[in-house]
Amino acid sequence: MDRAIKLVFIRGFSFSQFVVATKRSSKMQLRVRDHFGDSVGVKARDGGTVLLAILLIASAACGGNGSASMAPQDAATTTELTDISGWYRVTSDLQGPCGMTRASPLAGTHAFVERNQNTFVWRVCSGPTRAECTGTLFYDFTTPIDHGLSAEGGTAFFSAGCTLNWERALATLAGTELHARSLKNSINKDLPQTACTLDAARMLTGPCTYEIDLVATRL
Repeated sequence: MDRAIKLVFIRGFSFSQFVVATKRSSKMQLRVRDHFGDSVGVKARDGGTVLLAILLIASAACGGNGSASMAPQDAATTTELTDISGWYRVTSDLQGPCGMTRASPLAGTHAFVERNQNTFVWRVCSGPTRAECTGTLFYDFTTPIDHGLSAEGGTAFFSAGCTLNWERALATLAGTELHARSLKNSINKDLPQTACTLDAARMLTGPCTYEIDLVATRL
């Protein structure tokens, strides 16, 4: 009886451990993941009983004594999306230089957080109707965190030097109270135009130049 077994390895390593299994099938294909996340495919075709050897890649951390172990797969963790959309009345609005904020009317008396699939847009409003909304206050909130979402964005402007800005914001919901806080980092650097990019702005961790701290209650 003709028997053909084809092994396809996406990444080449030395193998020091294997598991043997038997299965009756006319065609079979198995795929496993190595500890780098790459696929290792094992294909077999046989009219009778097929003997499959599933080769497991030895851990890169194995010692010089030749023993092997599989690196554990990290469990996939997904933060549940918190729906912060809806109408809110702003109860506290503090803005200003980092560490020196003061009461400000810039956020409006109301906020409408609009949801577009998994993107949340914070709209500044002078009342509880869409006609009273003027603009937005933060970058769009898109990344789930515990009890809320985060947002970030910035600019890179080149003229007699490079001006980089990057803002990071968090919006968290506790019951009916929504708390939003953002910190903006800004700097002017002597960089060539080719290096004055958003990637450079994204790397900023200071200095903090502007802070917004808002509290709003859901209507």
